[in-house]
Amino acid sequence: MRLRRWLRRQAIRLALGIVGIPIGVLAVAQRLADRPPGHVRQILVIRLDLLGDVVLSLPAVRALRVAYPEAEITMLVRPAAADLARRCPAVDHVLVFDPDRLRPSGEPFAPATWRALLATIRTIRRAQFDLAIGLFGVWASLFAIASAAPVRVGYRREGFPFAYTTALGGRRYRPVRHETDFCLRLARAAGGIVRPGHDLVAMPEDRAGADRLLRAAGWDGRPLVAVNAGSASGDAKRWTPDGWRELIGRLQAAGAAVALVGAPADRSLAERIASGLSPAPLNLAGRTSIPELVGVLDRAALVISGDSGPLHLAAALGVPVVAIHGPSDPRISGPRSPRAVVVRLNLPCSPCYDATYPAECPLGHHRCMRDLTSARVAGAVEPLLPLRPAR
Repeated sequence: MRLRRWLRRQAIRLALGIVGIPIGVLAVAQRLADRPPGHVRQILVIRLDLLGDVVLSLPAVRALRVAYPEAEITMLVRPAAADLARRCPAVDHVLVFDPDRLRPSGEPFAPATWRALLATIRTIRRAQFDLAIGLFGVWASLFAIASAAPVRVGYRREGFPFAYTTALGGRRYRPVRHETDFCLRLARAAGGIVRPGHDLVAMPEDRAGADRLLRAAGWDGRPLVAVNAGSASGDAKRWTPDGWRELIGRLQAAGAAVALVGAPADRSLAERIASGLSPAPLNLAGRTSIPELVGVLDRAALVISGDSGPLHLAAALGVPVVAIHGPSDPRISGPRSPRAVVVRLNLPCSPCYDATYPAECPLGHHRCMRDLTSARVAGAVEPLLPLRPAR
């Protein structure tokens, strides 16, 4: 398994290196024709990644807003993260592009895929950005080049050669650094100023939509606890269904209403967890849009989740959170909030997840999640949401 992963990683690096040659030539040629640096009026921030990663990037966007209050900030994200980016007070405009369409598992040879790519590049070129920041990966460096911005900031080892006019050393997780700090380092290099503030704001329509969903599901106004049991990047990041079921039983016995949230792919897991519980929790997994999910999380008195997008959404909204970590390292992807508690077992083999591939236990025992008891998680919940003793 590890040999196959290593070979695949080397093949991807070789392919990117080959593709990078003409991209690098374009970047060098463009440098000769770049507009001179001047007053920063238009800023492009590129983050084509998962929902949670986009959330953890928002403090960097806020740092740019503090430094350049009169500039217009555009964020380029995946379609799934567009509504999220629009709820960041520091973002003025949102562009979308889905790089997965160009993967072998997507539609890499479909004319519509290439039309979408070229249309995105044309839109970026027309905007005449003064500053572009590529927050992660080769796609970010490609669009930074396409922007023709006179100042382009990114990590040297995470982009095509010569993509960035200000190229920082290092790369993700080397050395160990939280994702937010990783992005803030780029923002500071671009002149960003870090100050406390809010990264996400729930709109009135988000709360109204959430209320309609919750009432339709049977919510009676009791204190709401949102539970997210799924994970978009591997089964090993998921706590056990039995653990969730026991914890939800404790919460309900203490007088809380529990709403299960998550992506459409999490619906069957949520149904499995809900089975046998009486009363049944409110099952909203796969039934919310991003705005509705923001509204549900904003309504919650507490959010309990594994390392996932909804966890970071809740933390950015200022909602108290309990994060269950197994293979992932909270020093890298833990919730960044003073109202967050991380629960994990201190096993010698954990953390083991490096975000290169979907999280699966390399030893096959999954003890970092299997051995975590509901009593231990309930102990972390208690200070944030006092529980009445179960009868």
